[in-house]
Amino acid sequence: MAIIKQLKKYAALYIGVIVIYMAALLLVYAIPNRAVAENVKISQEYLELEGDNPLYIFFSPASRTDNYSDKIIYEEVLKEDDHGILYNAMDNQDYARYWHGHSVYMRPLSVFFNILQIRYVLMAVFYGLVLLTLYNSYRRFGLRVAIPLAVGFLMIYPNTVSTCLQLAAIFLVTMIFSNIIIRTYDAKPERIGRIIFLCGSVANFFDLLTIPLLSFGIPLIFVLLMNKDAIKDQFLLMVRLGIAWVLGYGGTWAAKWVIGTVVLHRSVIADALNTVAYRIDGKEDWFDINYPNMYRSNITNILPPLPMALNIAILAALVVVAVVLLVRSSAARARMKELCLLPVAALAPYAWYTVVLNHSCIHAFFTYRLQLITLVALGVCFAEIICAYRKETAHESIDVANH
Repeated sequence: MAIIKQLKKYAALYIGVIVIYMAALLLVYAIPNRAVAENVKISQEYLELEGDNPLYIFFSPASRTDNYSDKIIYEEVLKEDDHGILYNAMDNQDYARYWHGHSVYMRPLSVFFNILQIRYVLMAVFYGLVLLTLYNSYRRFGLRVAIPLAVGFLMIYPNTVSTCLQLAAIFLVTMIFSNIIIRTYDAKPERIGRIIFLCGSVANFFDLLTIPLLSFGIPLIFVLLMNKDAIKDQFLLMVRLGIAWVLGYGGTWAAKWVIGTVVLHRSVIADALNTVAYRIDGKEDWFDINYPNMYRSNITNILPPLPMALNIAILAALVVVAVVLLVRSSAARARMKELCLLPVAALAPYAWYTVVLNHSCIHAFFTYRLQLITLVALGVCFAEIICAYRKETAHESIDVANH
């Protein structure tokens, strides 16, 4: 009976969010095209002038923005053909397999602002959420979590993310749900499955297949830090939450395929399945798609723009320090035993890259940011080792002084 009750709650949540998504899209597409036309035209001219993947400030491949996708977003903001509100909400031209939830805020904003102004608003919201996430992390866990999180944000070129319509959405969703989890998990841990399910669903609604797994990996880290169950139970919880996220993300995506097929009278389902198959292992004559190239590109992009030898030396030094402290400190070893699932979570990006080879290779200039999960998970482990070692040595010093 308990399982049936839970399934009913998930079903109600699923139906509810799909209804909300449809209602939101219908509402914003009721806005007349003439109300957004001028600002859309201005924005498209700016995007054309800048180019598809301009480099800002750092002139590093990892700092490239994605104006190509932002152009697609603006094509959805202003529909060329008026077939009615429902058709326009579902059509999305060559990308009908996606919900294009960004239209929910882009159409209203485009009534008043062009892309330069919207970028400023987006930047303010992005950095506001970063600060809120850091504050809540510090408030709940202390510097041992807040510092790795801050360092991780710095390593993904936040100036690029915060001003790119395509890239920002998944980070905003991730941070919003991370803050919800940090603030509510202790009081209502039984709700975490539905929260993660909802997170996956919202991620699918807004994201154009950038790095959706981020919306699972970062919240999962916070859950693992707050959960006090035995390791076996934590592992089972991680599996259950993974299933919940996949169902939320995949179920929401499938709903768009079905609704789109019915409304548009063409097989959106077939288009979606073909695209999924292509993104997993599709080949291109103009791009060398293989695992070595994919891993090299993503890993290189996440590293600071320093000589590779120096980056390797820094990483090696950090590993040596961690190993030495673990060998010397029983408290550090005990703490890492409690957090042994964090290194498992740190591997999530590479599992994603392995499965979604084509996408992760061609779009390595933004998919590398999925490794924020790795940076935070391993950074927290390193910080916890140091804290445990310092606490243990401080107690030993006190004991020696007392004797």
